[in-house]
Amino acid sequence: MRKLGFIAAICTGMILAGSCGGSKEGLEPSAVMTEFYSALTSMKFDKAAGYCTSDSMAGYIEGYKAAFEANMAKDKKATEAASEKAAGTVVTVTETIKDKETRTVLYTITDVYGNSKDKTAVLTKVEGEWKIAEIKDR
Repeated sequence: MRKLGFIAAICTGMILAGSCGGSKEGLEPSAVMTEFYSALTSMKFDKAAGYCTSDSMAGYIEGYKAAFEANMAKDKKATEAASEKAAGTVVTVTETIKDKETRTVLYTITDVYGNSKDKTAVLTKVEGEWKIAEIKDR
């Protein structure tokens, strides 16, 4: 049980450190953020990467994927249970600031244990879709 809690904490920590992923046509910036974290916490890494604008953001997701796969190799059952906990992460958008070419989204990520982190994302339009260009802590 202690091992499961440790792995859940690692997965949640990586999610709270968070970065980017794939948008669908017509999604507003706040919905992009929600969809991104839904994909990331569901371990749908390719879908999450589709929401990013740059290789560096996609590189973050690859790092997250590598950590997940390494944990799976060590203890598949505990990592799967931790992943189920991570899927309970909630994204609450508090404000979207509009600029000519970008949108800045202020939001809070809260895990199933009640830990939260305030974050800021900058999104730009790429071929008519909002994509995450940057995520940072507030």
